[in-house]
Amino acid sequence: MCRGNNGQITLTASGGTAPYQYSKNNGSTYQPGNQFTNLGAGTYQVILKDANNCVTPAQAFTITQPATLSVVIGKTNVTTCSGATNGSISVTATGGSGSYQYSRDNGATYQTSSTFSDLAAGPYQVVVKDGNNCTTTAQTITITQPAVVTLSLSKTNVTTCFGANTGSISLTASGGTGAYQYSIDNGSNFQPGNQFTNLPAGIYQVVAKDANSCLSTTQSTTISQPSALSATTTATPVSCYSGTNGSISVQVTGGTAPYRYSITDGSSYQTSNQFTGLSAGTYHIIVRDANNCLLDAPTTEVTQPDAVTFSISQTDVACSGGNSGSITVSASGGSGLINTRKTMELLFRPAINFRI
Repeated sequence: MCRGNNGQITLTASGGTAPYQYSKNNGSTYQPGNQFTNLGAGTYQVILKDANNCVTPAQAFTITQPATLSVVIGKTNVTTCSGATNGSISVTATGGSGSYQYSRDNGATYQTSSTFSDLAAGPYQVVVKDGNNCTTTAQTITITQPAVVTLSLSKTNVTTCFGANTGSISLTASGGTGAYQYSIDNGSNFQPGNQFTNLPAGIYQVVAKDANSCLSTTQSTTISQPSALSATTTATPVSCYSGTNGSISVQVTGGTAPYRYSITDGSSYQTSNQFTGLSAGTYHIIVRDANNCLLDAPTTEVTQPDAVTFSISQTDVACSGGNSGSITVSASGGSGLINTRKTMELLFRPAINFRI
């Protein structure tokens, strides 16, 4: 039976004169029943007497008890991740008698294995019973779990220039267990550092895992970029051959304002988008935005008109003193209408020189 006061002695009487009385304490006290119950371990001196007070010699009966049934919690493993069901409890029983059975729900159910596995975090009431159905006092064992792995975006930097790989992402993890690793491709690849640099613009799925490979919730972050720099130019030609009054105007979109402009292959820049005082020629213009992103504007040509040239033909006066002479001027080059003038009033006179 179980350790404690649950032993019993049952007697069977014969002979003498009924009814009988029974004693378990060497005749100090008697009872009419032939069964003594709720006895503790020990030696009892049993005597029987009949109706005529005839007694039997005392007989010694010894009640033994098993060793105390006890339980030792060998190991309690916490769950590896928050919300996981991979905790376990290992139990070692001693004492009692027969084979043991084990319960983690205060005796509601039992199993023959001394290990409970696939457990969620929480308290468990562990009880052991032996072959006599003797049970231990319930022990409360708690399986703990780590905090949830959480991930926060410390900083996401945009790329400075369109198409550049200058973006970056900084991550910070907390909770979980041990050292963290970080991923920006939804867990396909991890690295121990929480800084990701040299990234192009795009959408990134960031996640962290701890030493137990417990994962944080995936988050989406976007590295943006400025729009592509674009420029158009408008040239104003030189008005006269070999002049220096040509100009170029630059119109820029995209990038990050303000812009600066160079007509000297980047050796110097100006804030104005107008280049003036230019002679005829082909110009290479570079645009630089606030992030030092560069754009080669379309090669721009400042043109000039051809040089003005002319030729003169004359018709002499037919008769001395007459006014039938003439001068013809043929001009080319320049632009627009060509005006001719002479240095003195054109009154036809005999034999006179004109300057055109």
